[in-house]
Formats: sequence, structure tokens, C-alpha cells
Amino acid sequence: MSSELNQVTEYLRRDNRNGRTSRRWLLATLLCGWACASGGGGSPGGGGTGPTTGTAGAGATTGTGGTGATTGTGGAGAVGVPTGPVLERNNHPSRDANFRQPALTKAAAARMALDTIFDGTYTGAVFGSPLYVEDGAWGAARFVVVTSGNDVYAIDGGTGATVWTVNLGAPAAKSGVTGCDGSNPLGVISTPAIDPNSGTLYVAGAVGDAYGITAHQIWAVALADGAIKSGYPIDVSTTLGFDPMAHNQRGALSLVGGILYVPYGGHSGDCAGFQGRIVTVNTAASPPAVGGWVAAGSGEGIWASAGMASAGDGVFAVTGNRIGSTSSSHTDSEEVAHVRGAGTLDKSTGSKDVFFASDWKTKDQRDFDLGAVNPILVSLPGSTGPAAVIASKDGNAFILDTADLGKGPLVSFDVTMQGMNIRAVPTAYVAGSTTFYTIPIEGAWTGCPAATSNRSAIMAFAIAPSLPLKPSVAWCASYSMVPKGGDEGVRYGGPAAPGLISTTTDGSSDALVWYMDGGNQLVALDGATGAVIYQGVAGECGSVRKWTSPIATRGRIVVAADGKLCSWSPH
Repeated sequence: MSSELNQVTEYLRRDNRNGRTSRRWLLATLLCGWACASGGGGSPGGGGTGPTTGTAGAGATTGTGGTGATTGTGGAGAVGVPTGPVLERNNHPSRDANFRQPALTKAAAARMALDTIFDGTYTGAVFGSPLYVEDGAWGAARFVVVTSGNDVYAIDGGTGATVWTVNLGAPAAKSGVTGCDGSNPLGVISTPAIDPNSGTLYVAGAVGDAYGITAHQIWAVALADGAIKSGYPIDVSTTLGFDPMAHNQRGALSLVGGILYVPYGGHSGDCAGFQGRIVTVNTAASPPAVGGWVAAGSGEGIWASAGMASAGDGVFAVTGNRIGSTSSSHTDSEEVAHVRGAGTLDKSTGSKDVFFASDWKTKDQRDFDLGAVNPILVSLPGSTGPAAVIASKDGNAFILDTADLGKGPLVSFDVTMQGMNIRAVPTAYVAGSTTFYTIPIEGAWTGCPAATSNRSAIMAFAIAPSLPLKPSVAWCASYSMVPKGGDEGVRYGGPAAPGLISTTTDGSSDALVWYMDGGNQLVALDGATGAVIYQGVAGECGSVRKWTSPIATRGRIVVAADGKLCSWSPH
């Protein structure tokens, strides 16, 4: 059977859910005839629809999740239902970037190949991850991609054809702040969030003109047809009174209990004039109610591309350095903050909702942002709530008890030996009974094998399910950094790491780590050993941006490159 026929047969197998004939089945029949689709491989079997509502577990412990784990309690390990929908960045509110995929065994991963009959073309640059919804009130299964030109594309989940597209408004040509960079155009550069109950895609980004950003807006887009819903867009920069030019919206959105959380920082170069903040939108209110939390000092941005983590009650945000101050008094820099409700942060004496690094002042002065890496929640002994794993730009890493951040780290460990070497999207997963925290390092790591050259490396830290917690380097693997885009600012924003995800077949078996090496080559590593399981063809999916992660769904790995949504599956 030809490669193309194999692909068609696989699409049919995936799509004939509940004995239902779909557009994908009809398309396949037209492409290769009834003998190809039916006689050649037998009638398509009913694989069954993976539940939309299910659990998103933490470590080896199954935790509860809301619909698609968007509004519930998330954790690492993804011990829950097999992943179908991907409704937010990194798959779970925990931001663990772990996907349970029974079909993606190590043997199957070794047979991955690009799905050449999947179209997936669009126009524009993409800085966020794609999302995916199953069949619903909005129609057939589809992917969602948003570009920096403020175009939203709904793409058929089987064929890759564009279902609808909508433009959210003119993007800015630049930030508008002298000495600070932004991409060109500068529109939506974050990952949206989906509410499957209302069939709504929530998007945040900038609009503007040739001189810079004129407003930061939030849109609610109907998944059915791309229509902008009543009450939107919301001009949050005007509503809340902050300077749109100085602020940047890079971090992924979170939707928790009907509250949309949108993080803001500044532009590359840390120009003064912005304050880190979380804008909240009560999506159940009519009109939508806008609020939020603002960091107390200048700067202190929340800018990690994978956004904030949640255990079902608000979000855990991590801030960067304060700008232009030498005060000995701490404000909100280099901090993990548990922001709840419509933007409430309890900072009372002995607060359980705040942690900040003891060397916050040094981090401030040297731009060693704690917030250069998104937090990940996992299940570990010794932690009353989910444990949060965080790492700063200078290589300090901490494991915190989210139930009481104020008591300080359960354990700290070194990832690198010097500053400015971690700006990353890590993943967490369980292999056997061991939790792994795996993160790409730009250089100067510590603990890797002596034979490995001191350059960019993916490092896997093993954390055994016993006390005391002792994170240790399990393996290291070299990778190629993602080049700087030609449309990025000229002064800052150099090459950086790809975004990581992981898959397991049942929550702890066949662990794999996936990423786009050099921004153009799909690679899968054995999650327990770091051995290369699959290495695709360089350049077969164009240019994928730094910190941009693939997703895994229905036995496929899917990533959004500039102008192309690419899909791989076992062949």
C-alpha cells in the first residue's frame, strides 16, 4: 500500500467515530475511490470518540479536570483520558505539556512521517501553539491558528482546508517605544484559550498602525463561523488605563472557572513604562466584567510564552525583574504569585500566596528573570497542594508547595552554572514511577555527562516519588537553537530554544519528548533515556518560532509554522 493510501486509511480510522460518516470519509472516498478506502484496507473501524470531559492527573495521581481540563484541576503526568481536544497552551491548566496518546508508542514514533495529504496552509507568522477541538456544535473537528497579523484561521481537522478565517483588526507595525523591539507586524503573539461549552475562542493581542500599538484588546470568537461575540472586543488598555505601547502580551491565556486570565509584560529590551499585570475577564457576565492585578514596581513583567499555571483556583504567575530601582524593599519582582478571582493577591504577613527568590535584588540588577520560564504543576510527596517547579534565567530552580508558597522551597537545585541561559518551555511527565522535569538550556548547564560539549542541551531531571526530594540529571541531549525571525526586532530577541511537549501511552509508559529542532525538524526522544527515537526531515515544515510547541492529538503531532500547519503520524 502506498504512503498516501496509508495516510488516507489512517484518517478514515480516526474519523469514523460512532459509526458516523463525515466530510473526511467523503473526501477520502473521492481521493482514492471506494476500493481504496474500503476494499483496500477494509471498512473503517469504529475507534470511538475519546471523552471530551475527563481527568487531567498530577504525576501518578489522577486529578479532576473540567471540560477538556480547561476549568478544572490540572497536574503533570496527564493520568486521565486520552487527549482529543487541546483547549489551551501545553494541554493542561498545570502547563505540564504532557499528552496521553495510546497510539504513540516508541515503536510507532519511530515510523512517524509528514502527512502530505494534510493541507494546512494559511498566511502569516505564528508565535503561539495551535489548538484543537473535536466535533461539536461548531461543526466538525478543527484546528485553530492565530497569526501576528491578527488573522484567525479555523482549519479542518482531517483535510487541513481552511473552514473560515477572520481578521481581528490592523496590527501595529512596531511597539512604538523607542529602543524596544517588537515583531513586525505586532498583533497576536500568544496562545488563545477555548471554552468548549460556549464554543468560544478567547484571543488577546495588539492593534495599531505604522507608529506603534494603539490598544490591547481581547476578543471572543465563535468557533462555528468566526463571528465576534457580543460585548467584544474589549479595549483593556483603555478600560484599565495602561499605556498600550509600553506593554506586550506574550504569555498564553488561561480560562479557569469562567474567568479569563491574560498576562502582560514589556517588549524585548525592558524599556521603562510598563508594569507586569494580569487582566481578568469574567466571561459569564454581560457585558463581560474586566479587572485584574498589577505588579507594584516598574517592570516585573509576566512574559513566559507558555503563560501561567492553575490548580483550579486562579493562576500562578511568575514575574521578571524590576526596572530602574535600587531600593532594598521588595515589590513584586522575581516572584510566584497566586492570583485568584478577579485579580486578588493576598500579600499579608506570612502569606501563603507569594514566594520570591532570596536573591531577588541580584536577579533584578542582572536581568536574571525568575519569570523567563513558565511554572509547571506536578504531584510530588511532601507537597500539600500540587508542587510547582520553576526555573530562573540564571539557572536556579525551585520546587514549591502551592498550598503554602510563603514557606519557601521544598528543595532548590541548579540547572545551569551562569546567567542568561534559560528562556524556555519545559515539560513534565511520569516514566515508570519517576517524575521528569525536562527543559531546554541555551548553555552552561551543570551535571551533564563530561563528554557532552557545553552548549545548548535538553536536560531531564528525575524526581523519585520519595522524600527527601532530590532532583538529579537523568540525561542530556544536544539540540539546535531556533534562529531569530527576520521580522523580529533588530536589537534584541536572538536565537532561543524550541518549546517541548511529552507524550505517554497510559500516563507512565512509552514516555517521549517532542520538539522542533532548529525550528524546522521534528524530533522525538525517549523520555527516560534521551535516546533519539525519531528525527524527521529538516525543513519539511518551514519555520517554527522559538518557544513554540507542537501539540499531540489523535495519534498525531501537529505544529504551527509560519504559513503552514504540519501534521505527522506513524506510517
